Amino acid sequence: MRLIAVLLVLVLPACKLIVEVPETGRVTSASGAHYCFAGKTCTIEVDNASFEDTFTAIPLSSEYRFVRWKKRKNGLCGGKTKACKLATVGFDSNPDLMAILASDERYFLEPVFEPIGGAGANIAELEVIETGKPLVIDSLNRTIGTLQSGTGSGYRFDVHFVGHRQAYTLKLVRWLAPELSSGYYWVAGSMVLYFELENCSKKGKVYAHAAEAAGHVAAASSGVYYIPHPGSAEIGATPGLARSSYIAGENECRALMFSSSDDYPVVEMMRTNLKLKLPVQIDGVLLM
Repeated sequence: MRLIAVLLVLVLPACKLIVEVPETGRVTSASGAHYCFAGKTCTIEVDNASFEDTFTAIPLSSEYRFVRWKKRKNGLCGGKTKACKLATVGFDSNPDLMAILASDERYFLEPVFEPIGGAGANIAELEVIETGKPLVIDSLNRTIGTLQSGTGSGYRFDVHFVGHRQAYTLKLVRWLAPELSSGYYWVAGSMVLYFELENCSKKGKVYAHAAEAAGHVAAASSGVYYIPHPGSAEIGATPGLARSSYIAGENECRALMFSSSDDYPVVEMMRTNLKLKLPVQIDGVLLM
């Protein structure tokens, strides 16, 4: 459905507005009626022709700045760099627009923040780039990326992040689980990660095998996703690292000893704001 712009005011053609906020900022509204905290997804019901509000994206700290509203499927104010004004005023004179308000359509408002200076980024921001390939959408209706390849036992998705030119590969693998009624379960981003031993709470630096991590997205047992840190050089793993894996049953940090650090070159990983709740759907088909 095409958005209608009147006097530079974007009109909201939906009964639900979903505000998705990364961990690096928050979204407020001029009326004070709507506030979405960092890292949260907020739903605003819009079912009448009197809705009118202006949304502002605010960085969580002075280390970040708001750059634009994200372009995405059913996204509002996409690409705009100013506050986003939305309204349904005047819809009551148009039966088609009122029908939209009565529907279950969902539209999205998502700010993009970037670190000031760029290179010092400590969180990579997910960016959805539509390439014409099937979209990958999780169970909370969040667009993750696009399909790269796959079969019934595993898939590869292309995932993009703001300021990173390359597409990163996120693997989705089906694991055998005889104890489950379905006989299997899906795991995304499975990769062995190494945390600084004294920071087993996962607040310290994170590493992964250099060859395995290159160009890939990795998941920690906590559900946090990482990509290789830009410019990070390979180093030899040391006894000062602890291992954690997303694989079921390995959710603990354990000290590992290496016979030769040269045998285990690792690269520093960078945290992302990617969130993924399985199952996912690809081009509208749910993977069960």
